[in-house]
Amino acid sequence: MPSATPITDVEIPTNLPDLSEKLPKLTPRRPQPEQRPSNPPPPTPELPSPPNLAKHEYYPPSRRILSERDHQLFLSSPTHDLIVSFVFHLSESVRNTTISQVRDSAAAQDPAILALLAVLDEAEAALQACPPLDTGSRFGNPAFRDFLAKINNNLPLWHGRLNVTDQDAQAEVSQYLANSFGNGSRIDYGSGHELNFILWLLCLRQLSVLDDSTFPALTLIVFPRYLQVMRDVQATYYLEPAGSHGVWGLDDYQFLPFLFGASQLLNHKHIRPLSIHNEVIVEECKKDYMYLDQIAWVNETKTVQGLRWHSPMLDDISSSKNWIKIEGGMRRMFLAEVMGKLPVAQHFLFGSLLTAVEEMSKDGESNASEVTAGGLKHSHGANSWGDCCGIKVPSAVGARFEARKNGEELVSRMTCRFEIVKHPLSGTWSTSSIVSHPDGGNVLTHQNCANEAFNIVNGDYIIWRYMWPRLAANFGANAGSDQKVSKPSPNEGDLQLDTSFLEWSAGKREVWDQLCERQALPDAKSTFEFGTWAFQDWVFQRSWSATLSLSKRVGTVGLGTKTPTTASWRPLTSLRSSGLYLIVVDPRG
Repeated sequence: MPSATPITDVEIPTNLPDLSEKLPKLTPRRPQPEQRPSNPPPPTPELPSPPNLAKHEYYPPSRRILSERDHQLFLSSPTHDLIVSFVFHLSESVRNTTISQVRDSAAAQDPAILALLAVLDEAEAALQACPPLDTGSRFGNPAFRDFLAKINNNLPLWHGRLNVTDQDAQAEVSQYLANSFGNGSRIDYGSGHELNFILWLLCLRQLSVLDDSTFPALTLIVFPRYLQVMRDVQATYYLEPAGSHGVWGLDDYQFLPFLFGASQLLNHKHIRPLSIHNEVIVEECKKDYMYLDQIAWVNETKTVQGLRWHSPMLDDISSSKNWIKIEGGMRRMFLAEVMGKLPVAQHFLFGSLLTAVEEMSKDGESNASEVTAGGLKHSHGANSWGDCCGIKVPSAVGARFEARKNGEELVSRMTCRFEIVKHPLSGTWSTSSIVSHPDGGNVLTHQNCANEAFNIVNGDYIIWRYMWPRLAANFGANAGSDQKVSKPSPNEGDLQLDTSFLEWSAGKREVWDQLCERQALPDAKSTFEFGTWAFQDWVFQRSWSATLSLSKRVGTVGLGTKTPTTASWRPLTSLRSSGLYLIVVDPRG
């Protein structure tokens, strides 16, 4: 190995350049600023202290928003900010708070809270004392006016219990509570009436009856009790929605449960916006969370199944990333759709506690002309909106509960919801459910439909004896039109009721795939080979028919049973994950 020898003939510079300034400095990175939302939620205005009422002069409230100009004056007024501040403070007081937590707190035992609950209990009693008239109509029931008369008769007594003893103060504050139960001339109810209840609470705060420490109890104890009373009122008298956006609104009647409810769930670790589609989560958690409770009520009162169909706006909102975005959106919607809409705001009442701008119009008449969004005035009749405001339609609540009253929903023939129920005829527990649309009850109970079985899927009504042979033909099998459960005779075809689905569908996978492609349900192809088919055949010992809706992109699985069948429904619900909905067919006449 050669040894190293020193280099002697290389000239080394005496002044080496300083390169330290050319190297990048090792400085820590600056923290990235948090990305601010491009559309921040509306802030909460400051809530002023209650006024000094030592020498205050009360006077009855009246309508003051009679034109577009009046509305613009209101939007920039201190009263507008006071109302918004009160609503937003109520919402903020229950952030990340459950109803159970507030119910167990000392605020729930505040004398004022107990007095408010007693008022609502007596309002419920007034409802029981005024049963609806048996009109057979799904429109507003006239007995609602008797209920409102009882409410008005009790107003002085109720406010006396709340220590509102001044008669002029009673006359002013009572108007807000009276208007919170709906409109007697039109027999309707909407978010404007709901806001009147909040304005009544605000007036009680202005009178120092309610302290700010009661805000959580007002929001999660008193307001839900008011909601329950109004649900009973809606279901009893079939109140028409006032100013509803139809399916493109949050709800036909209420708005604030969604704002307060989103605030409750603001930073919840487990309940996500998409959880509203999980029936188990909604059922288990609705007692503590107002948003989920309102979702459950909306689902219960609609005549079709699924938020996607009856409440697409709620369905769209559920795709939000978190509850923070939803709560901010609800704030914006409150300002735009409740406070910012002239057809709603024109019914606000202004008195000495909630004052109007001096330049606003004055109107003391109770039957004043209405103002449309375009600023035009017109009058309504005593019993309905004019044609300019749309034709009267029955509420979903009226349609659903009228169907229940007539027993239409007891028909256990078809279902979009699969449940275990006690059969009304045999008394045994069986697989059955509820007709999902009131028209379905009419069809199934009509005398001309006797001895017919129907396949009802997402609004399609198909007579089973016509569908059955066509369905069998898809699989190369023969079937007669006999829809009875008794075993067909040999000459009626080889598709017999004691033949399993797995057996008679063997070799027909290609046909099933074609059906799925035809109905734009490619994900349903794999269900052909699911083990649930064999499990169903083993449990029920019956044949099965796989069908697809003729005009809607909804798949179904139909089954026929001779007697009410006792079985667990849970294994069958796995079909829903593949895009198939279970439909029970009871082929008895």
